[in-house]
Amino acid sequence: METDFYKIINEHGAALMKREQFIIALPESTLPYSKSEIKTAILLALKEIDDDNIIEQLKFGYVSLADFIPDHVSRGVIIYARIGV
Repeated sequence: METDFYKIINEHGAALMKREQFIIALPESTLPYSKSEIKTAILLALKEIDDDNIIEQLKFGYVSLADFIPDHVSRGVIIYARIGV
């Protein structure tokens, strides 16, 4: 299982790096795994990690999941953000 949760975390981190700077909400479909799978993976990793820097990155990854919203809602948010209204 260890490999599994690190893989999930790494892929989630890669997805975060791809997001556009000013988009405040992203479609859940852009996540490599479901929000619940990513949350579980991060919580499992937090039990094993003792490096403060990595812990902070994991916390950021966990909190950033709030930026991913249902696809049908995110379409309006992305359009709204891009036109600068």
